[in-house]
Parts: sequence; C-alpha cells; structure tokens
Amino acid sequence: MQIFSNIVTIIDVIYLIVLTMMLVASFAIQTELAGVIRTLLIVMFSASAILLPLSLVAELWLLSTILAGCVAVLIFAYLPRLLPKQRERPTDKQVLSLLTFNLETAGEGELGQITEIIREKAPDIVGFQELSHEGAAHFRQVFADRYPHQKLYPQDNAHAGQGLLSRYPIAESEYYRWERAPEKLGNIQAVLEVDGREVGLHVLHPFPPISLSEGFNAEEHDKEVDELLQRLATDDRPTLLMGDFNMTEHLESYRQITEHFTDAYKAVGEMGLGLTFPDGDRLTAPRLIRLDYVFYDDHFEGVLASTVERSGASDHRPLYVEVTFNQENA
Repeated sequence: MQIFSNIVTIIDVIYLIVLTMMLVASFAIQTELAGVIRTLLIVMFSASAILLPLSLVAELWLLSTILAGCVAVLIFAYLPRLLPKQRERPTDKQVLSLLTFNLETAGEGELGQITEIIREKAPDIVGFQELSHEGAAHFRQVFADRYPHQKLYPQDNAHAGQGLLSRYPIAESEYYRWERAPEKLGNIQAVLEVDGREVGLHVLHPFPPISLSEGFNAEEHDKEVDELLQRLATDDRPTLLMGDFNMTEHLESYRQITEHFTDAYKAVGEMGLGLTFPDGDRLTAPRLIRLDYVFYDDHFEGVLASTVERSGASDHRPLYVEVTFNQENA
C-alpha cells in the first residue's frame, strides 16, 4: 500500500505542477498559442477525474482535496452541456438536415461503412472533407438516386478533396483553396435551391493551426477564416457553414466565426461535449476535442445536433444537425 501511495503521490504532484504551469501560460501568453494551451487544459482537467479516486484509495487527503477542486472546475464549466436537452421537433416548419463527415481519405475497401452511416442518418445534405478519387466514384454511384445533385471534387492529395451531396438542386458551386497556406486544403462555396429559397452553403476544411509538417502556425489558419468571412460579408442569403474547421472553441478563429454565426452543437447539441476527434476503427485513443462543426446564421433556428455513434474507417466522428428557417428573418 505504501508503494502504491508513493507512486500516486508522484503522479499527482507532477500533474498539478504541469497543470499550474499551463494555467499561468494560458493567461500570460498573448498569442494564438494561448488558445491551444486552453484546449489542452480541458484535457488536463479531465485527467483529475481519473486521479481523484486513485488518491482517495491511497488516502492522500490533501492531494485529493486539490484534485476534487479540479473536478469541480470541470463540472462547473461544462455542466450545462452535460445535461440532457429536451427539444420537440417542429411539425409546422420545414426541417433541413445536414451531415458533415471528414473521411480521412477513406479508400475503396472502407467506403461501405461510411455509406451505411449516411444511409442510416439520411440527411438532406452531406458535406465531405478528405475525399479521394475512389470515394467520389463510389458515392456518385451508390447515392445517385438519394442525392441526385452532387458536386464532388476529389484530389490526387485526398486530404484536399471535398464533396457535396444534396437532395436539393445546387445552383452554383466553386471549389477553392487558400493558396498562401503551407498545406492547401479544399473548400466548397455553393448555392442551393431549397423549395424556392436560395441558401448559401460552405463545406470547409481550413489549414490546421498545428501540423506535423509546419508545427504551430495559427496565423495562416486565422487568415483563411478571415478570408471566408470576407466572402460572406456581402451575401445576405441564408447561410450554413459545415466541415472540419481544425479549431476548438478556444481559438481566435472560433470567436471570429461565432460573432456572425451560431454553433449548432453548442446551441442545440445533445447531452455531452460533442467531441469528434480522434475516433475510428483504426484508433484506440479516446475522443478529446471537437474539430467538426455546423454553423448557421440568423435566418435559421437550430433543432438538434448530435455526433454519430460510429465513424467507420474515419478518424473523425460525423456531425448530424437539423435546422429550420427562422420565420422572423425569412
């Protein structure tokens, strides 16, 4: 028992020292790095829920008290989103359903699982990121009836591939990249005709602020998001954004977007934090962060948002969202 107590003490002390250093850095640093640290802090605070019972078993009362405080901070910060939300699906309004899905460049042998997920959720609109040539050919064929309107932009580098499946006509569609980014991922800007209304739809995959090839480079990520918002500034159509945004709620780019748009999961998400990454059959790691979003402007009201319970071969859980038109701003 003494050996166990000593081991837990060492782990607790190291954990609390690192946690304290990260807390200080998150306030002292005035760059985008602070947002990354705050994202990691949520993961660190979550670890206190594991260390607390171990410390109680080891009868480390002082350390247990400190760890209980960490757990309390975590609960206080996220309790409203951990509680179940009761919402009635409107029966007198048209509901528009969307699914955003980062495929992680899924190849031919892995596309069947993804197809099953899409068929199960049956959304009106599907937005793909990291679409391969094999994926585009597969979806074009198997969803020809369900989604007669398709804009698929696979790339040789499948990480830059994008796709859009829709039950509604696609009046306009443009695939574009942020050419100044070190890694040029793809985006789609489209206009859909939804029962007589034009709806702007953007399937997005901005350059990540952290990557193995570039290290920490939030500046280009923020510039890409800023360019997107400039594209939208003069568009007064009802607008939806969906995709893998490569950001968390603690980054400046999230603040920029939510000045103009509502985060669907934060507004109408099911019980939980909506974590989408990492996930998948290839990974055993727990989901730690939320990278995948749907945002809507004030022409819409959120109905529900939920992460899909499985992701197949992808390392991202897909996000399913339902919205309805806001009659006051229609």
